[in-house]
Amino acid sequence: MSKVTRSMALVLFVLTLLTLGLFYLNSHKGGDVLKEVPAAVTVVKGQRGSLSRAIRLTGITESRSTVTLLSRISGLLEELPVAMGDEVAAGAVVARIDDEVYRLTLDQAGAVLSGAEATFRRVETLYRSNSVTPQSYDEARAAYETARSQVALARLNLDWCEIISPINGTVLETHLGEGDLVSPQRPLVTVADLTHPEIRLKVPEEYYGRFMESRETMTIKAQIPAMNEKEFSCRVIQMAPWIAPESKTFELRLGVEDPDKLIRPGMFTTVFIELDKREDLVFLEWNCLDSEGNLWYLDEDRLPRRMSFQPVLTGEEGFQVPPGMEDTLFIAQGHHFLTEGQSVRILER
Repeated sequence: MSKVTRSMALVLFVLTLLTLGLFYLNSHKGGDVLKEVPAAVTVVKGQRGSLSRAIRLTGITESRSTVTLLSRISGLLEELPVAMGDEVAAGAVVARIDDEVYRLTLDQAGAVLSGAEATFRRVETLYRSNSVTPQSYDEARAAYETARSQVALARLNLDWCEIISPINGTVLETHLGEGDLVSPQRPLVTVADLTHPEIRLKVPEEYYGRFMESRETMTIKAQIPAMNEKEFSCRVIQMAPWIAPESKTFELRLGVEDPDKLIRPGMFTTVFIELDKREDLVFLEWNCLDSEGNLWYLDEDRLPRRMSFQPVLTGEEGFQVPPGMEDTLFIAQGHHFLTEGQSVRILER
């Protein structure tokens, strides 16, 4: 190898050593800088209070009684004295059908009855004196009874010309107008009792046993978005005795306390049902757990430590603090990029 070649090789070797040395120094220096910058975190202690476990379901409000009235006879709608939103009492007339044909039918049946009754009375008198045969007596009596039935039917049809509300309530809808042809298949008026609103829910099967045990004492609240999230107290009034195999749910009917009569049928509702409540314990809010479910706290040197933690008692508010750590400082924010033992700077909340 020539002297020039050896000299170039030596220069390259030296440059390589210098480059590696500089890289090592820069890397070492950078690591020191990172260690010297504390991570910003916020810390909290567990707060003493109560934990409640609840489920959140959605449903639609209904009225306890909703009746769609239909006519039992055919005819022309002569009068519709109610309109949407009107209050009606039980027994009030909500529609009238033209009764002229039915009055004439009643008059005709009455005339036939008068003749049949007179004939029957004469035959009855003769029968008692053995002046007519039993067959004649039976025929006269049958004609009389048939005429009486025809009168009763004609009177009933005439009464049915007035459509009566069977409940106290509010008119939700009128389906026909005056002058329309009415038949037994065509709805006339829908009336609902708005003083006793209800909510029908589908509850997952896993909660069936809990409702069997405690449905009478559960705290249940309903919020209605259409009323600025106004909250209403509820109670269980009916629980299905079976589970729907297709959806694995059971039906629950709730009565809603609505003294101001604000709720209307068809409103979307969010229902919160408290399943369990524990009093006087120390708990943390859910944001104290990192994305992997770990709990971070400060040790006696105020350095962050991580612990795997599976909450036992949980609720909407948070979870119970691990036993013996009631006075420990836990990291609430900033734990997502921490490493154990890293210096931290505690921020005021």
